[in-house]
Amino acid sequence: MAAQILPAVKLFFPCERLGYDAAEARYQIEGPIHSVALGAADAFPFVWDEFFCYAQLTDGIGTFRFAAELLAEEADVALRRSPPVEVTFPPALRLAVHEVAFRLTEARFPGPGLYRLPLLCNHRPLPGTDATIRFL
Repeated sequence: MAAQILPAVKLFFPCERLGYDAAEARYQIEGPIHSVALGAADAFPFVWDEFFCYAQLTDGIGTFRFAAELLAEEADVALRRSPPVEVTFPPALRLAVHEVAFRLTEARFPGPGLYRLPLLCNHRPLPGTDATIRFL
């Protein structure tokens, strides 16, 4: 079995919507998310029906399972996790960039504060990849 090399994460961030343009073979990103202020009709706990995380990965060798996970700032227990996405990085195309989308549904935010979105690789967080969403 060939050695595996963990991929490098070039981009990883949450966004409101992601579409895939098959003709262009690329993702269309809408509404990158940094901070969220709830409207007058909304209250905590807030349930976000759907949002996405977008990643660009490169420099890996082997097959890996990725997922995005939602945690409160200092928590270790996930509030939500995306379905896993399997990506294969062939040795001959090591420098190719792989675009990956993660869909999180029915994500529950208990209150205002900072929420972390670590990128998981084979069920473990990749160091230094946490994206964040701040609820005001």
